[in-house]
Amino acid sequence: MEDPLTKRRRFLQSAAVSGTALLAGCSGILDSEESADDKAPEAATQSSQSDEDGGSNEDGGSDEDNGIVPGEGDTRSIGIVSEPDQQAVKKLRQQVQAGELSQSEAIQRQQELIQEALTALKEALQSQTDIEVNEEYGQIGAMKITGDPYELIDSLTSAKASALVSPEQLQSPQQPTG
Repeated sequence: MEDPLTKRRRFLQSAAVSGTALLAGCSGILDSEESADDKAPEAATQSSQSDEDGGSNEDGGSDEDNGIVPGEGDTRSIGIVSEPDQQAVKKLRQQVQAGELSQSEAIQRQQELIQEALTALKEALQSQTDIEVNEEYGQIGAMKITGDPYELIDSLTSAKASALVSPEQLQSPQQPTG
């Protein structure tokens, strides 16, 4: 049985696109300043360029897999991952190494620490922002949230948050391989 912190670590490794998620949120801020009329000629130009070069972009992939989908309106959705109490995690590891705690007890306690961190982050978001929590993923300590792009990025300043990730990664977390 894999412990919860290892699952979280694998999830966070697979979610290394948090920078992309941040950019997606920021692009929404910039896009909201343009009108639909401003976008139409640009989209037509990009489409004709795509047709001319065979539908591939600079990195050799197709234009369709760039992964950035501009949102509509003033809100965006993103995944946020909570940060468990690192002192408690360290103490837990020491207890296991010293034989004071069995592996199954440690796994249970790790899951409790992850859930406590998720609850604390949720409470902070709800009390200090207008961010809405859409879904919770307790096993990995993450939530899908919706709100103002500025507030979404600012939520990362909380000591209770460790990363912003693509919401699609929360819906289908990577399974361990091998």
